[in-house]
Amino acid sequence: MPTWLIIVIVAVVLALFGLLVPALKILLWIALAVIVIGLVLALVNRGKSKV
Repeated sequence: MPTWLIIVIVAVVLALFGLLVPALKILLWIALAVIVIGLVLALVNRGKSKV
């Protein structure tokens, strides 16, 4: 399983906790940051593999 996919799955779980528990809204923002970082890493790695 690619690393970026694991990162996105973890971020989705954090986002769900952030949405379901009002006190954990910070997890929602952390999850969004992790998703963005994971997607950027996936794009960078894809670019390296094509070269």
